[in-house]
Amino acid sequence: MIVENISAPVTLVLHHPHFFSAEYWKGWSELTGCDIIAFDAPFHGENRVDQSYQDFAADTVAQARDLVDTPLVVAGVSQGGVIAQESSGQPGVVGVVGISTTRRAADDEERAMMNGTIDIWGTDGGPQPVAENIAADSANSEQPAYDETVAAVLAMTGEQVSHTIPLLEDRRGGIELSTPYLFIHGTADQTYAFEDMTEDIPAEHLVAVENGSHSMTRNSSEVVAKALREFALSLV
Repeated sequence: MIVENISAPVTLVLHHPHFFSAEYWKGWSELTGCDIIAFDAPFHGENRVDQSYQDFAADTVAQARDLVDTPLVVAGVSQGGVIAQESSGQPGVVGVVGISTTRRAADDEERAMMNGTIDIWGTDGGPQPVAENIAADSANSEQPAYDETVAAVLAMTGEQVSHTIPLLEDRRGGIELSTPYLFIHGTADQTYAFEDMTEDIPAEHLVAVENGSHSMTRNSSEVVAKALREFALSLV
């Protein structure tokens, strides 16, 4: 868990993308001007508790409320964005933000691709060609996200992947959003197409990052942080 307290009027509860850990969010209090609490997702980082995204969202909001008494805005990237959506309506949560994420359940094609990934994973980490392909698609081959993603994939064990990919496969589509919400999405995202987001999200709730990749939180961090900060501070 990462906690950064700068005495801001709002706390961001932050959830990282697949393959990474809470360390992904180090320094984001300075970028956003908000206090932050970041958690390791199930079977990422130090977390070995096997939970659904729904249960994990509820537990992390409860933990955040034990740590701070400021309003909570829950945000996340990719799988973290799904967890953020599952946090809507939780006590103390005044808003949710999905970054480079989806509103849709996994379809048959995506499930087949993810199951195939489990089958070829090594015991101690992902194969180098797989890591490079994932990074190329996620980061559009741009640095620093490309190298960071390769390293994260190579470090994830077969045991971790056997737990984390089924969670992605079982994500819920159309999660009810009962609190104010925002989605931040890159127009060049190759994982979850921007065009799909324009179909699924009303325009007033969608911030487009021109030429942003799926990994734009790393490669365009100031742009993402600005949108996140403005939304969070507008709620308090």
